[in-house]
Amino acid sequence: MSYFELQSSNTCWKAEHDGSDITVIRFSPNGRQLAVGTFNGNVYVRDAITSRLMYKIDVLHTSNPITSIKWHPKIDNAFLCSSASGYVSLWHTETGQNLWMVKEQGNETSSIAISPSGTQFTTVGSDKTVRIYAIQKHVLLHEFSARSYDQGTVTGHQSRIYAAAYQNDDVVATCGWDDTVLFWDIRTGKVERTIFGPHLSGESMAFVGNKLIAGSNRAEDQLQMFDIGTGKCEKSISIGRGGESLLIYSLGVTTDEKFVGVCGGGLKKLHFYRSSDLDLVAQTEIFDTPLMTVHFSESNFGVGLGNSKVLVDKYAID
Repeated sequence: MSYFELQSSNTCWKAEHDGSDITVIRFSPNGRQLAVGTFNGNVYVRDAITSRLMYKIDVLHTSNPITSIKWHPKIDNAFLCSSASGYVSLWHTETGQNLWMVKEQGNETSSIAISPSGTQFTTVGSDKTVRIYAIQKHVLLHEFSARSYDQGTVTGHQSRIYAAAYQNDDVVATCGWDDTVLFWDIRTGKVERTIFGPHLSGESMAFVGNKLIAGSNRAEDQLQMFDIGTGKCEKSISIGRGGESLLIYSLGVTTDEKFVGVCGGGLKKLHFYRSSDLDLVAQTEIFDTPLMTVHFSESNFGVGLGNSKVLVDKYAID
């Protein structure tokens, strides 16, 4: 197993962000830029190699936390971001221009996901509703929410939703506090499949091949792998013990999909697991503040801390 001394690494760069906790980081698809969202409502766009600050974007002119950032898979230098105030906006980093913004009334938006084709995006949050938008015209296409429990059939979420991920252009998965992953068929607006178990408090689930890997915010069985077809949990990992358990906030997958990284509160380490079998392959030293978010580019990984710092380093995991 490898061990990373991130805070003393010679290949690592570090940057602070006006004293505000880091809530989310995302490398651009080409790995050249890193977008950093903060608790005070700003997004900082940095050169991912040198750490040079390219733009500081006051997204909402308010202090509401940035909850999610997703780079557009087809449009260069463009990303979507959401905030706890319910605003979702599209930005162009070359100009710092806001291309459009929508407000979700009565919702604290927790997560956004962009479809593989880049034509649609999904939002989820506190109001337990799944919303599907067209990106180009930023118009609402669908709203999905619970209708009823009919003889044990789940028709929607019963609590706050924290994560969304597209399986393909027609199916999006969502999960949060109700310990259930719902697979929505966008064409029908119905829940087509469910997986019971994960308890998410952040963007901590991802598809890897025909598996779903989820990281839960709880004291045991935090990291789990599910077969998408059967819904069966194939492996469950407890990370730490008791008061030293890792309460997962964030899960990232390497670009080659060979490894996943998880971090959060409680046990203040970043852990790396092989995605095929969830074997632990690397970890960092213990930090003195929670690790809030992790993301990967082709050659680097980044972690955002609860003390305004972002650390970016090379990774070479076998």
